[in-house]
Amino acid sequence: MEQNTPEWLEFRRNKIGASDAPAIMGESPWDTPYQLWEKKIYNKPAEQNRAMARGTALEPAARSVFEKMTGLHVMPKVMVHPERDWQMASLDGITFDGSIIVEIKCPTNMDIHEIAVNGKIPDHYKSQVQHQLIVSGALKAIYFSFDGEKGVIVETSIEADRASMIIEKEEAFYKCMQTLEPPKMMEKDYAIREDFEWNLIADEWMQIGKSLKDIEEREEILRKKLIAMAGDHNTIGGGIQMTRFPSKGRVDYDAIPELKGINLDQYRKPACQKWRISACKPKDLNDTT
Repeated sequence: MEQNTPEWLEFRRNKIGASDAPAIMGESPWDTPYQLWEKKIYNKPAEQNRAMARGTALEPAARSVFEKMTGLHVMPKVMVHPERDWQMASLDGITFDGSIIVEIKCPTNMDIHEIAVNGKIPDHYKSQVQHQLIVSGALKAIYFSFDGEKGVIVETSIEADRASMIIEKEEAFYKCMQTLEPPKMMEKDYAIREDFEWNLIADEWMQIGKSLKDIEEREEILRKKLIAMAGDHNTIGGGIQMTRFPSKGRVDYDAIPELKGINLDQYRKPACQKWRISACKPKDLNDTT
C-alpha cells in the first residue's frame, strides 16, 4: 500500500498506527488520547502544518543521505502485525531482510534535532519507534534526524517493558474505537467557559433538570398507585384512561446460535455525533468521561 494516498488514510483510520502511539501513551505534545479517538471516530483529517509539510518534502533527500551514511538500502513499507491485525506501521524505511527499520524526522525546531545530536530519541517519539519495532519484528531501529543538510543517527532496539505497556494501552484504545466509548478525558479536552451568558444558561439548565427529575419521580409513584388501584381492569376516570396490552420482550441476540461468531458491526449504520450534558464540579473535571 502506498503511503499518503486516500486508501492508506482510510486504512490507518481503522487501525492503530505508530504515530498514534505517543498520544495513546500520554506522551504527545499535540494530541490527548481523547483527541486522537475523535479523529478516528469522526474521520477528522489531520491538519497539514508547516512541520508536516517540511517532513514530507525532505524525506526523500533524508533517506538518500541516510543510505550514504550507513550503506543500507531501505524502502518505505506499510506493515500489519501478524497476530494483532488492528496494529499497523507505516515505515519510512526497512532493509530487504527486515532486520533494520528507520524513522526519519526533519524537525523545524532545532532543539528537537539537538536531542538526537546528543545521542537520544526525543521522549515524544520513543513510543512511536517502539511501536514500529513491535509491528515489524525488526531487530534494530534507527532514529534519523535530518536538519536539511546533515543527518544524525540514534540506534535503539525493543524495550520489553515499554513494548508490553504499549500493546496493553493500544489494545484498550482500540476497544474504545470499537465500542464508541471514549477514553478517559483530561482538562485540555474541554474548552473552559466562565462568561456570564454561559453561566446563566447553564444554571437555568441545571435548575430545570432538577425540577424534571422531581416531577418524573412523583409521576412514577402516582403511576404505580393507579395501576394498583385498577387491579386487572381497564379503567376510565378522572380524565385518564388505563388500558392493558402485551409487550414483546427484547431480542437476546447473544442467544441466537446462527449469530455465533458473526461480527454484527458490519451491519451498523455510520456513527453519528451526539451530545451528553451532565453536571460537574471543576475539581472533578479530570474524572469526567
